[in-house]
Amino acid sequence: MTLGRAVALLLLGATLVTESSALGAVSAASVAGTYSFVNQESGFVVGDRYSRVFGSTGTISFDGTGTCTFSYSGTGYEVASEGPGAVTVAGSHLSKTATTCSYTVSPTGILDVSADTDTFSFFLSPDSNMFTTGAAAARSDVGGPAGLSAKQMVAVKNGSSLTNASLAGTYRFVGQDFGLRQAAPGTVSDLLREVAGSLTFDGNGGCSISSEGKEFVHGDSFAANTITSPPASCSYSVAATGLVTLTTTTGTSALLMTPDGGTLIGGGAETVNQDYLSRKLVAVKAPADMSGTSLKGSYNFSYQEARFYAPSVGDGSGTSGLDKGISGGNGQIEFDGDGMCYFTYGGQGLGNSLWEELPVNDPILCSYVVSPDGQVDVAPLIGDGFSFWLENGARRGTGGTPLGYNAAVGDIYKVRQIVLVQPTPIAAAPQSITVPAADADGSYLVTWSASATNGAAYILQEATDAHFTQNVQEYQATDPSLLLTGKTAGRYYYYRVKASLTGYADSEWTNSATGCAVPGTPVPSVGSLNVPAQSSDGNFTVTWSASAVNGATYVLQEATDPTFSGSLREAYQGTATGTTITGALVGTTFYYRIKAFAPAYQDSSWQTSETGCKVGPNPAAAPADITVPAVGPDGTFQVSWSASATQGATYLLQEATDANFATGLREAYRGSATSTAITGGVVDSTYYYRVKTVASGYEDSAWQASATGCKVTALVPVAAPLTITVPVGDLDGSYTVSWGASATKGVTYLLQEAADAAFTQMVQEYQVATLGKLVTGKQLGNRYFYRVKAVREGYADSTWKTAAAPCAVPGTTLAPLASLTVPTVDADGSYTVRWSSPVTGGVTYVLQQATNATFTAGVTEAYRGSETSASISGGVTGTTYFYRVRAVKSGYKDSAWKTQAVGCKVIGMGVAAAVPLTLAVPTADIDGIYAVYWGASATKGVTYLLQEATDAAFTQSVQEYAVSGLRQAITGRSQDTVYYYRVKAVHPEYADSAWKTAAAACAVPGALLPALTMLTASATQQDGSYQLSWNSSSKAGVTYVLQEANNSTFTMGVREAYRGEAVTAPINGRSPGVSYYYRVKVVKTGYKDSTWKMMTGFKKLPL
Repeated sequence: MTLGRAVALLLLGATLVTESSALGAVSAASVAGTYSFVNQESGFVVGDRYSRVFGSTGTISFDGTGTCTFSYSGTGYEVASEGPGAVTVAGSHLSKTATTCSYTVSPTGILDVSADTDTFSFFLSPDSNMFTTGAAAARSDVGGPAGLSAKQMVAVKNGSSLTNASLAGTYRFVGQDFGLRQAAPGTVSDLLREVAGSLTFDGNGGCSISSEGKEFVHGDSFAANTITSPPASCSYSVAATGLVTLTTTTGTSALLMTPDGGTLIGGGAETVNQDYLSRKLVAVKAPADMSGTSLKGSYNFSYQEARFYAPSVGDGSGTSGLDKGISGGNGQIEFDGDGMCYFTYGGQGLGNSLWEELPVNDPILCSYVVSPDGQVDVAPLIGDGFSFWLENGARRGTGGTPLGYNAAVGDIYKVRQIVLVQPTPIAAAPQSITVPAADADGSYLVTWSASATNGAAYILQEATDAHFTQNVQEYQATDPSLLLTGKTAGRYYYYRVKASLTGYADSEWTNSATGCAVPGTPVPSVGSLNVPAQSSDGNFTVTWSASAVNGATYVLQEATDPTFSGSLREAYQGTATGTTITGALVGTTFYYRIKAFAPAYQDSSWQTSETGCKVGPNPAAAPADITVPAVGPDGTFQVSWSASATQGATYLLQEATDANFATGLREAYRGSATSTAITGGVVDSTYYYRVKTVASGYEDSAWQASATGCKVTALVPVAAPLTITVPVGDLDGSYTVSWGASATKGVTYLLQEAADAAFTQMVQEYQVATLGKLVTGKQLGNRYFYRVKAVREGYADSTWKTAAAPCAVPGTTLAPLASLTVPTVDADGSYTVRWSSPVTGGVTYVLQQATNATFTAGVTEAYRGSETSASISGGVTGTTYFYRVRAVKSGYKDSAWKTQAVGCKVIGMGVAAAVPLTLAVPTADIDGIYAVYWGASATKGVTYLLQEATDAAFTQSVQEYAVSGLRQAITGRSQDTVYYYRVKAVHPEYADSAWKTAAAACAVPGALLPALTMLTASATQQDGSYQLSWNSSSKAGVTYVLQEANNSTFTMGVREAYRGEAVTAPINGRSPGVSYYYRVKVVKTGYKDSTWKMMTGFKKLPL
């Protein structure tokens, strides 16, 4: 058994914990010590009456630093076998010793304990004297059904020097038992019990106790019992640790007491007579007078509820329907101190065949009243109210509510308790903090706004870095300011402050926006300096980022070299973050640097610009390259170059007949294009070219010259390739085009590709040196045409060699059709087959028909076209036709066949559907609400027509119901009326079936007959005979039924003594010494029977 069962078992007792102004914020150290706890669990297995309870006591010890150990011992009881035949209760003992765990405590009082692989959260009181938790959960045993359980744990801290005098005054308590009762052999009942009362201790070992409550027992029958215990004397003793031994007239009990004497808890597993119990009690010390006390603040709460459904649910056996239920969860409730409140909650509800998450609902408004004796009554606008008792000082409380009421599902009986714990409050943080930017002598005042939490003190933290990791020092202050002295020169100090108050968790930190600079601290350097790279007229702006020190002054220096050694001058001094430079000398580059200074600070370091500002136009960017062919056949060729990076550029191209551009120099082109055609070259002459960029506002760029010139040759065509080979088709768009070699040596090839035979669409060219080209990435569903020619510098290109046929690249396989709809039967052999549209548009559908499901017999193409349905006709009676369909499209692979496993059988005209096998109608119904059922027709795909009438010939008040299932709910039938029913099967391809008529009609009774008012017996005659008589019924045409029995409950010797229309009945032949009891009632067709009229007394013939 893990900590999951040892620790998170109980949430049924109500405990209210409020804060105390004498307490500090809780932490891991707050819980150092040993706590004693009580666990309680109730549960059952879904779907039967296999019930379980478990109770235990134990201890858990915390070391104050995050490590803990726990031990416990307990007993569980459960029904020994499942189902209504359970006959006994079995018990098992569970324990664990010195098990290691770990824990954490949040400032607001959430205690998380981890052991094995589980972690559980508890609500810890601000004084750390008590914690509690609970929940509802479902689990499955290995190989068994789902088990449901509600669990709770309550723990109190052990004291060290407690005595009888520590326990004095009146305590209000709520006690609760979960159990199994074996009152008689062969039966086991579930038990819920809740009592409330008071214990009064005199501080010297004497006490008195009184209580009252309710007990609910649920087995094969149900009982709700009231429990009352008048005041009785008792005695007690208190151990130093807080263990209380309580002795009453019924025995001795153990209780656990908090160190302050405010709360008592007790419980565990116990067998009392024939009851096997898991027990728990929570008691709080009552206040002397709560008059005028206000309850205010936010509380976390956990709740738990267990309930029974009375035997009126289901069949009355107590084993059907949801005969048991438990729930548990958590939430918050807010009291405003003036009688109004609201709460939200969520959790889990569990029933005998139900598992449900309860949602966190919207806030529910409620009101509350605090009585002088410390009772708090909470009344929500919706749902049940609840009450709890406040402990002295309003720090804790306990409450519970046994309840019984009638609901739509029957009578419900429940016990319910709630646990409330107010989290440790958090002090309000100061809204602002003010720190001087600098100080001359290291003595200055730091101030902050006051916390909204009354009485709060402050913790001021100082550091020499903004992350508060270096030279950290803390100061305590009661006022919202602190004078700091002796701060070291040359340092920068940062500050933050938080509020602190006993009984509250510390607030969040409030940080100052900047620190305080003490003399000698350098001003942080300027973050950035922005200088333009070029100025055409010598007028430009230099800017920089602001210093982190408020009120800093800036010094900007200018020089004509980056080392600031030439023509150095101060260009600006002031507090602005930019200045305008005017009149700078054209043709000169100016460099800049800046620093900041401020009173009580050292000057910052210089911030220097990465580049200077050149005054005058910049050179335009030259083209990166120039392309000149090596040979120009017939003196006509193309020269091209790359574009300049300068916007708005134009280009100047020069031509010469030597590489130094000294002879034959001419301007070959001027414009914005990046290529030009050269014509008129002289054969056997070589021409050289260079290009530069020209742009407004810029100097001309440098020349970009070609490495070699172009030699003009006579124009001779090369031989064309002899062949070209192109695959006629390809699946994936990757294939090779090849060709035969040109007879001309030294050629390369130009392969041209297009989407049409005229080579005008989607034309792409490939320069190839070999006799083949691998083509990849061709689009599916397209056709590609190819032609090739040979080229060589100094020669005219050959003619094109064109492939005889293109290459078709098919598309991907078409997706199979999603659906194919074929009627299962048809009368005349004419019907429609339908199918779904595919994702790909423009497809053609091919529908095949066959006379077997494997499409090996009678296969024909029934349809080909673009529609998604086909009309079928001419089917032969008695033949079943099967169908399959697929999509096809040019450029795509055909889709897979979509086949319908069931074919369409042609049955011929006039075949009737099979009649429904049965029709079940109740012979009578009390309230006119019932259901009619029938057996299915053997014909597939039918619907049903149910007919109702008030005569057997179905001619009066006829009503019809079209039904697709095998049941029709009937409502609103008139009382004193008999209803007849018949049903038939209907199918669009069959004739309607014959009617199936119910064997008997349903009689809806009328009102309850009035009971008789008199039943008497005449004097006994000597032969032992006598006569019974009764008054006449006010309703005419009735029959009287007289019953006789040998006991007053009519469970022994019951027989019908008379049935008829008379108001008297003779009795003869009765045995001497035997007692005879009588009762009479009125019956009439169409009416509910009257209640029985019992005869006063009984007849007993003398011996």
